[in-house]
Amino acid sequence: MRQLISALAILLFLSGCAAQGGGLKVPKRVTEVCDSSGIAPSFVKYGESHLSAKAVQNIRNKKKWRIKLQADNDYKDAIVTITGKTADANWIAASGKASVSAELFICVPDGLAIDSEYYYSVTVQGVGYIDPRAKVVN
Repeated sequence: MRQLISALAILLFLSGCAAQGGGLKVPKRVTEVCDSSGIAPSFVKYGESHLSAKAVQNIRNKKKWRIKLQADNDYKDAIVTITGKTADANWIAASGKASVSAELFICVPDGLAIDSEYYYSVTVQGVGYIDPRAKVVN
């Protein structure tokens, strides 16, 4: 009986912590699954007064879209943010620094119509902003 009361007290305590936003943090589950066999490579190059990316990037349904960050030495700690510009492109989302990882990955959802285009923006802290697009080819 004592063990049951102790277990209930701990459960009640932990649920109170979770309700207040403290205590245990439950990690988000990743439900989107990508096929790693067909990675679409892309590059973002940036540094002093320059920022470039391919104007139209070809992507494939249910594949990984790899974005390689190529920063000048003085800009490796600049935050690169990639976001979809329209509601139908909200799956385009990634952020990072070249000093942490030279690659960002975006999972392309399944079921996008072939030849459809998705507009996104690339913002590099302290450098600038560009707005390329992604075209579904398969």
